[in-house]
Amino acid sequence: MGVPLERKRGFGLHHLAAVGLLTSLGSCIAPSVLDESARVVETEVEREWRPAVAEDLSGLYGSIDIKGPAAAALSKLFYSFEPSGSYTGAALFSETPPRFETLSGTWELEGSEVALDGNEPAVLEAADGALRMTGAEGTVTFVRVATH
Repeated sequence: MGVPLERKRGFGLHHLAAVGLLTSLGSCIAPSVLDESARVVETEVEREWRPAVAEDLSGLYGSIDIKGPAAAALSKLFYSFEPSGSYTGAALFSETPPRFETLSGTWELEGSEVALDGNEPAVLEAADGALRMTGAEGTVTFVRVATH
């Protein structure tokens, strides 16, 4: 018998989660193969951010960067946004052992702010297949993993 998952309301960037399975299964490369300076994977990409529009949300997004207080609690976030205004999501919490929390609901975009289930909105920006959400708990950058 499993332990029931609790759904939390209004939990800031924890609410900025999306559904998905592991997007990649990395292969191991022996550290001795690469020069030490080449072992770091650079994830920062220069993007030209602009206010998001509704069409930017459609698709499955996975987080690539979490900053602010939310980063201490969250390892990974996923969102699947439907053009109809619904979403489903998952957050991987940095606990021992790690755990996913899932949720579903509705999203609404007003100006450059997105609100999930009528909760406090987050500023939403878009750039070439990426989204950036900024709220009271920090900033999360997502990349589109799949389109609907």
